[in-house]
Amino acid sequence: MGERAYRAEVEIEASAETVFAVLTDLKAYPSWNPFTSRVDATLVVGAPVRMRVHLGRLTLTQVEYVREVTPPEPVGRLTWGIRTATPWLLRAERVQTVTPISDRWCRYTTVDTIGGALEPVVALLFGRALDEGFNAMAEALRQRAEGA
Repeated sequence: MGERAYRAEVEIEASAETVFAVLTDLKAYPSWNPFTSRVDATLVVGAPVRMRVHLGRLTLTQVEYVREVTPPEPVGRLTWGIRTATPWLLRAERVQTVTPISDRWCRYTTVDTIGGALEPVVALLFGRALDEGFNAMAEALRQRAEGA
């Protein structure tokens, strides 16, 4: 059973704290995030994350669960993933990191790892849209944080 990671990365001219604040202000996502236009979550570990995700022409509502919320001290991490009784069939985890480069610059990285027997189906149906969506979100986060 394979595993595939969908990844996007961007350097942002803003502090890691500023970028992490934008990333964790979930209620503001509709105003800037083209990939995930709505997120309802408390960011408490174990709590659900209800998202509206745009995959090309398709919009899905998805529920994942918070696994980690660590402010940038020094590296910020925001992680969530699916819960399933059959991880051999499908598993997914998204890890977003904010890494300081200097006081005024940081690097945002998002990696969504999908595995299990259904991974090739996900790649075939949604792989391109996932790549495009994560890159669009990273660029929109850069623009939002640099304007903050």
